[in-house]
Amino acid sequence: PGEVARVLQHSQFRPGAPAFTTLIKTCGRAGGWDKAVELYQAMKQRGVAANTITCSALINACGKSKQWEKALEIFREMKADGVEANIFTYSALISACAKGRQLDKALGIFRECQAAGVEPDAITYGAVISACEKGRRCDDALDVYKQMRRAGVDANVITCNSVLAACDKAGRCDDALAVFESMRDEGIKPDKHSYAAVIGACAAGGKVDEAMRLYRAGTKAVDPDIGMYTAAMQACAAANGSNGTVDGSNGPKGS
Repeated sequence: PGEVARVLQHSQFRPGAPAFTTLIKTCGRAGGWDKAVELYQAMKQRGVAANTITCSALINACGKSKQWEKALEIFREMKADGVEANIFTYSALISACAKGRQLDKALGIFRECQAAGVEPDAITYGAVISACEKGRRCDDALDVYKQMRRAGVDANVITCNSVLAACDKAGRCDDALAVFESMRDEGIKPDKHSYAAVIGACAAGGKVDEAMRLYRAGTKAVDPDIGMYTAAMQACAAANGSNGTVDGSNGPKGS
């Protein structure tokens, strides 16, 4: 038996499912995914029935340590045991796959979630969009973002930034501008990452004047960082490459 099992074997402590869940969450926060798995196995060996909350906590613990294969294994095991998955389970599993850069698996879990009649929430949508951004799948990121809006689920600046970053990587200027405008329409305040991504997308898409207009607006709205400066410099380089000119007023420091 593992270390956890030995400790429990010689202890007067007889935890039930809630106590095991708390211990699993504690291990997950500390990066001890392997100890979390040992706890889960000890729990089952003691005849304590696993429940949705416990399994979700374990999947989350594995995901935090990028153990996506173990997270999927636990998911399959809980389904075989007749334990029902809820939105927290699916979100944790999607996030685990995203951290492991398993984009197709993350999208597959997302579709399975919808097929099971479990309504995705903001965390679920955010995890899927983040996975799409990391996998450079701009079309998928935009598609899921549109699904999110149609479902009436509120996005936050982090999710919007993931969509913008996907557009930036793909050089999708018009899509980035549309997402940026939708943020304003919905009262989501763009941050420095929002500006950097939309400026970068415009620069890559050849809309240099628009990129610099956004840069100037961004310097008044947020505290610029290296990301914004880099995106602005890309716009300047694009203008020079096309023999164009660009208004550099309020341009990057050091220019």
